[in-house]
Amino acid sequence: MDKIIILGKGKSLERLSEVIKYANNCVFVDNFSPEIEYFWDILKDKNVYHFTNGMIKGALDKKYYDLFNIKESYARSTIFPKLKYADNQIKLYTDYYENILNVKMIHVSEEYHIKYKTIKNTGIYAVLWASETLGLHDIWICGFDFHQDNYFLNDNKGIRMMKGRYDDAISDFIDIIKTFPNITYHIVLSKKINKNTFKGLQNINII
Repeated sequence: MDKIIILGKGKSLERLSEVIKYANNCVFVDNFSPEIEYFWDILKDKNVYHFTNGMIKGALDKKYYDLFNIKESYARSTIFPKLKYADNQIKLYTDYYENILNVKMIHVSEEYHIKYKTIKNTGIYAVLWASETLGLHDIWICGFDFHQDNYFLNDNKGIRMMKGRYDDAISDFIDIIKTFPNITYHIVLSKKINKNTFKGLQNINII
């Protein structure tokens, strides 16, 4: 596979035009529809994967599944692992993706969740999924600010929505980098991220 870029909704997405040229394949995380519309001219010819939190709100607008010929969405299979109605809820969401959006939902296996049970962030899961399954030597990442900055298209949402819930996102990302030393992670970071956080890691290229 050619190089891939994983796209989140963070403020650093404003620099997407600087790095999009390095990858023919994109991973859109959750409902990336507003960002697709904004960056349409530089995304329209890419081969696209979709990684979702598994809920309806994590789906793309239906037209983008058609425009990018996306036939599958990769989802966390235990998004509600502690709830009694989890199985019914997952079935409801799966039915929505497969019957309304006409996209097959591929659930990440239960063993995968047990092995990496600390990861709560869908974007970080997407990085892990790409690292473990796609056989890559380079992964590009843009729009991942670990909820230390606002979203690119919603200045009030990035920090406010997630503050306190995903404080371990950077730690989980570092664990992935250490787990896959043969992959170089090229990441565009917000100015609010302390680059020293990644000091000593040999396989990360901070842009």
